[in-house]
Amino acid sequence: MRRCAVVRSGLVVACALTGGCIPVALPPMGIGAAGGFGNAAQSKHVEAVFAADAKVRPLAAVGSARTRPIDVGAGIALEASGDFVRYGPALDVRTYPLSGALSPTARARLGMGVEGRVFWDDRGNAGPNAALFVTGELAGWTNGDCSTSTSRNGVLFGCYYGETGVGVRLQASHGFMADAQVWTVTLGLEVRIPLLIAIMFFIPSN
Repeated sequence: MRRCAVVRSGLVVACALTGGCIPVALPPMGIGAAGGFGNAAQSKHVEAVFAADAKVRPLAAVGSARTRPIDVGAGIALEASGDFVRYGPALDVRTYPLSGALSPTARARLGMGVEGRVFWDDRGNAGPNAALFVTGELAGWTNGDCSTSTSRNGVLFGCYYGETGVGVRLQASHGFMADAQVWTVTLGLEVRIPLLIAIMFFIPSN
């Protein structure tokens, strides 16, 4: 983490001196996308549903928490079909009853958790919603790794710190919308993205 902080300071100084650049900072995140079935408010008709979420996961950038038994995430969640769209803030807490090291930088984990949400839909309704889920994932660790990518328009130099990972999540949700019950059952992928500190230098066009 100290190495990452030093590099970050260097990027900020370089950006200030050159002027033709944009600093970029992204927190450690978890992004999920899934498909399944569910219903709209005041409808018993079951149809195909797409679900997605994006959450900041601060513990994923704490080196001493790499073997942690729990994880937390806060962000937004969305459920959509041909008949409805609902979205809103989400907070989840999960635990890992089974977790083991595959190498010094990689772990396999089986987890379960609960998520609380407040949803609004495209008809102006709002209501509480909750979900239960189980997960299986492979998580790696990057310790301030840096890389550079170039294009005709510029150069992007970035450093990463924290967990990377990919996994599957089976989830069932239930809630209320317009005094009616809504539910979904989905299966999909989760991806972990580590803390990113980067700088984009622009190359003037001729």
